[in-house]
Parts: sequence; C-alpha cells; structure tokens
Amino acid sequence: MTTKGAVESSYAEIPRAAWKDVATLRRFFDSLGKAFNLSFPNDYYKITSKQIEAHGGLNLLKAFDKSVVGAIVAAYPEHEWQIWRFERVPKGFWQNDENVMKYLQWLQKQIGVETMVWTLTVL
Repeated sequence: MTTKGAVESSYAEIPRAAWKDVATLRRFFDSLGKAFNLSFPNDYYKITSKQIEAHGGLNLLKAFDKSVVGAIVAAYPEHEWQIWRFERVPKGFWQNDENVMKYLQWLQKQIGVETMVWTLTVL
C-alpha cells in the first residue's frame, strides 16, 4: 500500500507511451485515489501534478504534456467532467463559446437562478 508522498515504483517504471492506455490510466488514478483518500469524482478535480509525481506518475504527466486535466479525462472518458472545476483548465478553454455556455448554465444552477438568458458577444 502506498502512503502519502511515497513514490509507487511500479508506476514510475511505466514508459511514457503506455500511458495512453485507458486501463493503465484508470489503474493509476484508482490507486492514487486510495492513497490520498480521494472520492470519485469530486475530489479528482483537486488532484495536483505533485500528487501524481509523488505516486510515480512523472511519465504520465509527460505523456499528457503536463496536463492533469487531460490525463484524468482520458482515464474516465465516460464521466461528464466539468473542466472549469479543475485547478487549471486547458489552454484556450475559455475561448470556446460552448465551454463558456456550459459553465454559465452550471453556475446558474449552483446559485439557484431559475431563468436566465445568456448571450455571448464577440469583441
């Protein structure tokens, strides 16, 4: 069993290319979740690159261009992720109108506003 901060050597030895396999990713994040006592999916939004590295996932981060979001989304593609809830969103995320609208609709529900019409204006 891995403890907080301890490197899981079996993961550290996985080559970069192997991290594109969903089963490998899922095994890693399930293990990391147990090691850091995270509940899926809410706590997964808080996973940091330091936790991934501490768990032996340096090559995982390299395989996903250091994108925690990209790695987690790839591991659980069936889950409807709310990307804005991660600590960092992918570059260009907020330039996509669809992403902005999804966020605004989500925010509307969070603050309890029943009816609101959102429009986006290009500047």
